[in-house]
Amino acid sequence: MRHLVICCTAVSLLTLFVPQREAAACSCLPFPPPAEAVAKADAVFLGKVLAFDEIAGQSRRLAHLEVIKIWKGRPNEADRVTTALNEAACGFDFVVGKTYLVYANKDENGGLYTHLCTRTQPENLAQSDLNYLRGFSEFPLALGNSWEFANSFGNNITETIFDTLRIKGNLYYRFDRFREFNQAFLRLSEDGKLFLRSDTLEQMWVDFNADDTTRWHVIGPERLAEWDVQLVSRTDTVVTKAGTFYPCLHFHFRFNGADYDWHEWYYSGIGTVRRDLYGIAPFSYPLERVTLNTPTSVEENPTGSTPRAFTLSQSYPNPFVLKASVSSRNTALIRYQLQEPAEVSLTIFNALGGAVRTLATGRKTAGEYSALWDGKDEAGRLAPSGVYFYRLQAGSFSELKKMVVIR
Repeated sequence: MRHLVICCTAVSLLTLFVPQREAAACSCLPFPPPAEAVAKADAVFLGKVLAFDEIAGQSRRLAHLEVIKIWKGRPNEADRVTTALNEAACGFDFVVGKTYLVYANKDENGGLYTHLCTRTQPENLAQSDLNYLRGFSEFPLALGNSWEFANSFGNNITETIFDTLRIKGNLYYRFDRFREFNQAFLRLSEDGKLFLRSDTLEQMWVDFNADDTTRWHVIGPERLAEWDVQLVSRTDTVVTKAGTFYPCLHFHFRFNGADYDWHEWYYSGIGTVRRDLYGIAPFSYPLERVTLNTPTSVEENPTGSTPRAFTLSQSYPNPFVLKASVSSRNTALIRYQLQEPAEVSLTIFNALGGAVRTLATGRKTAGEYSALWDGKDEAGRLAPSGVYFYRLQAGSFSELKKMVVIR
């Protein structure tokens, strides 16, 4: 049984796998919300416990699980999870035959572990997490992710996440553009709703848990258009150059007038795979290419390949010609690779060593990543011309490179 966890304010609250003689009780900070818990975990999955045994000579136990569904991580790693020997040492007391939603991180040997201070919990108590994960699967939000859509005019449209921002405790992902919006901020709520924030207006864009009787209202940029939105189908098939997607969620944006209806299709693990605009003439915007730089589901890393070393690439373009009007092409791209899971910080500094902007922070799994800089500091001001440096700190690895900004 999962015991009530007592909250406290100490900074160092938990040492994983503490032997029983070293810990009389388990104390934790308040649980993070699902969005934050998913971001920090190396694996998130639903699994049925097949066996739960002590490990000889160690102060921990090993759970063997049948993986039912996985949102983050790899199935061949998620079938074995360790935890401390008892609840006093923050070990999770799994029950054989029960199904759990597991949040796990990698230990020093690369295996997965969990404990009482995570959001790991029985499936029947995890409804709010599962609602969030359904939306998380439908629309993966991570820095560097981008979606490229074709159109009838031959000039493809790309939507890229290039920044994150926390407003009133909510984590937003900043898009260079999203449909008609420039500089839109999107977030997923715990109950699977995708919210869009532009200027000071926040509104629910789509509800991945909606039924076909629910309708809601959305407003376009500068209030030039308004739509009533409804889920039409959960079983549509969409064929594009990027692939064939089934089943897709189909939303109808019904314009309060004439000749400006939109239809959008979303596929689990990918996001938007097609948009159709019914104006004076119909226009289709099928997905042509998607880049998901942060591993958030099994499908995003089909090869299972892991970089052989920590690397930081030269920014592109360099020099970075910064314009006053930011567009999707007016950004600097920085790529880096992680050989193993690590706490990551990617920061830009000016020539005097002052921090200008942090582009990435937090724990990340092994893989290839991208970060985009729009040339602004933390306060949103355009950086002046000059020499800048950017540094990647990943565990004990650290590398510094130089870029030139021209205005």
